Amino acid sequence: MFRIACFLLIWSCASLSAQDASNAAEQLKKSYPKVQWNVASATSLDIDCDGRQDTFYWGIDPEVPHTYLISGKKHNYVYREVALGFEFGSHAKPQKDNVPFIKNTGYYGFRTEPSKIEVQPLSCDWEGGTIPSCVKKEHCQSLWVRDGQDGEVFVFWDSERKQVNWVRH
Repeated sequence: MFRIACFLLIWSCASLSAQDASNAAEQLKKSYPKVQWNVASATSLDIDCDGRQDTFYWGIDPEVPHTYLISGKKHNYVYREVALGFEFGSHAKPQKDNVPFIKNTGYYGFRTEPSKIEVQPLSCDWEGGTIPSCVKKEHCQSLWVRDGQDGEVFVFWDSERKQVNWVRH
């Protein structure tokens, strides 16, 4: 009887994990269907400072249009970019913001796909100053997203715009 009870407990936990995995990034997939979301990157934190856990995912946005003015002529290009996505504990509409690859900008972004995500208490201090519209609150958290080379961004809640924002380092 004990073995049967243990088996049923293990089986029900495995079923819940499989169900959670199938629901992972569901809101982001509906709102941004072209993005290839990396569900294994799921990271829990309170990014919007409301006391509820939110979930961060990164993905690849395969077709991001860019227009450049070169020698007075418009040039249109389409590039892949890293998408930073958030599903909120409040069930507010999910948000996405993109970070380019350095090969497309020549001066900032990621060299490769993100490989390290670090959650930390929110700090609005930045390079000898303060990040505009960053307001430190008691339970608020932020992220460092790094590519394992020299590409990294700091992700925080922009209190003025009421959305996630990032700055490059």
